[in-house]
Amino acid sequence: MAPIASGTRYSISFFYDFINPAGLTNSNEGSDIDEVEAHYLSEFKVQFQNAISNLPVDLILVYDAAAEREVREEIFLKMVPNEITKYLAIEGDILVALVAGKDEVVAQIKIRNDRSLYFIEDERRWMKEEHEL
Repeated sequence: MAPIASGTRYSISFFYDFINPAGLTNSNEGSDIDEVEAHYLSEFKVQFQNAISNLPVDLILVYDAAAEREVREEIFLKMVPNEITKYLAIEGDILVALVAGKDEVVAQIKIRNDRSLYFIEDERRWMKEEHEL
């Protein structure tokens, strides 16, 4: 290659969204690095399939295991029957499926790290029977 004799030189910088380990501590009192690694290692992909025929559902996160608190975060809205969606989860997350546009719970899902596929099925009959006991 010949050197550039005239013209404008350009440079490109790439920035990656990651936690800079230089700013973290690794002391005996508690390791920030271990906490960050544990957090990222515990995230995994799951899939949800709406297995309820003729009923679109809204999928709502009601317990955030990472934050260890109750929330109400809309994850997927109007999932049509047989639709499959993907979600980055943490073991212990709890989601509910609601009749689309309503507050009627049709299913509850507790995320486990040994499962990657969840079928959303109408559990209203089972929920009603449990409350009657």
